Amino acid sequence: MNIEEDDFSKKTSTKRNVRGISLPGLLNVLSYEGKTCKVIIKNKVLKGELYFKNGILVDAQIGEKIGEEAVCELLTLKSPDIFLEPFDGNREKTIDKSINQLLLDSEKCIDDINIKKTNKKRRKEMNIPMLKKAVETLKSDLGDGLLATDIWGLDGQPIVAFNSQPKASALFNRITNNINKTLKESGFPEMGKYYILDLVDNHMVVIILLGDFQWGMLINSKKLPLGLLLNVAIPNAIDAFEKSMTS
Repeated sequence: MNIEEDDFSKKTSTKRNVRGISLPGLLNVLSYEGKTCKVIIKNKVLKGELYFKNGILVDAQIGEKIGEEAVCELLTLKSPDIFLEPFDGNREKTIDKSINQLLLDSEKCIDDINIKKTNKKRRKEMNIPMLKKAVETLKSDLGDGLLATDIWGLDGQPIVAFNSQPKASALFNRITNNINKTLKESGFPEMGKYYILDLVDNHMVVIILLGDFQWGMLINSKKLPLGLLLNVAIPNAIDAFEKSMTS
């Protein structure tokens, strides 16, 4: 697509509907051709604007969001209507990132949206009371050896917990993803049902892998026989979780 036939920096130019090109593709064209214009993006619910000055995206807005946050939101809209309008170039700069970086960021936004949709769907399938009961069973199995436990989804947000550690849940969610990626790129077998980290001061972390979910535990290993953990507590936890997803 070439848009040289219109100079949208002139007030005499008219609003034009853009067809046959995606929004990311249009942004690349406007940047490459050094255009000054306003881009209007809207669907049935939302409407936003992007402002280009000499091919540089200087500002964006959708609802109460402005700048880079607004760009990310706009790029996640599916099949929006797109229009170009004149723009005199007089706009406060709220964006510092390049078009390429903004497009990369938008991919992460889309991934986050998909994760939230998956989490919402999967949580509807869960029997939360049964999960809470499973945590109580775990507390009974491990006694004073259990210091904290959380069950979380793809977003790393705890769903059911005892002495919840939300920051740890989010970070261990990331660690698990990195381990999986490392194993795959190394050509190693994938992870099994769980992994254990031996920590200083008689502490231990156990992460049970449950499809789209993980069950993390912080344990005082001095107060807990390893055999009880491996042969009783972990199998019971896995069994209880699976039952909560099928009941």
